[in-house]
Amino acid sequence: MITQVFIASSALFGIFVLFLVLSKTLNNIINQFVKLQYFLQKEYDLKKERLAIAQLLEEEQDATKKNAVSEAQAQAGGESPPTGPAVIKKPSAPKK
Repeated sequence: MITQVFIASSALFGIFVLFLVLSKTLNNIINQFVKLQYFLQKEYDLKKERLAIAQLLEEEQDATKKNAVSEAQAQAGGESPPTGPAVIKKPSAPKK
């Protein structure tokens, strides 16, 4: 009888230890998946930001090229491009 109780308690203790090992292993796996998800999300956000910056730089370069072309055309035509705000002169009153 004592042998059967010893075997049963040893079996329960073994199952409990296996449960602890499995739960710790699963917990570590879940933690690794959470870290992986975080790093993938961060990388995605950084690549998205990099793409937006590249598009802004490309638009700025296009605007600079268009401005240079318009200045070159204005100089070729003998006209100077507008350099400042437009000033509208009010007509002066007639002198008496």
